Amino acid sequence: MTKKHEQSADEPTIAVLEHLSGPSIGTETLLFSDMVDVAVGQDRLLGVERTGNRGGAEAADGLIARLTRTGGTYQLETLSENAVWINGRQVASGQLIDDDIIEFGEKGPLSRFRLIDRSAHPRRYFTEI
Repeated sequence: MTKKHEQSADEPTIAVLEHLSGPSIGTETLLFSDMVDVAVGQDRLLGVERTGNRGGAEAADGLIARLTRTGGTYQLETLSENAVWINGRQVASGQLIDDDIIEFGEKGPLSRFRLIDRSAHPRRYFTEI
């Protein structure tokens, strides 16, 4: 499967997880930290926190994956025996590219990984709106 546009490492980007299923459906999580942990709660609510903010209670809190910034994108690494799929393929790790669909666990939730070029969305100030 060929992607329409892959960001190079030196292009300014914003990484986003767009939630496609589960209780978070219709929301987005912006990824700002260089390393974030992804957990799935019993209610299938997807939680994304900066690595280290969990206080070592990883297994009890449903920690399933870690995302690490590499250049202009993120590398996904699974952290439990729970399965994670990228574009329908079960993975232990993989580099994410724009429009990848990630399934966190056998029952989801599903999220779309998005890379947004900052130069395509110039900041507008309140007085300009």
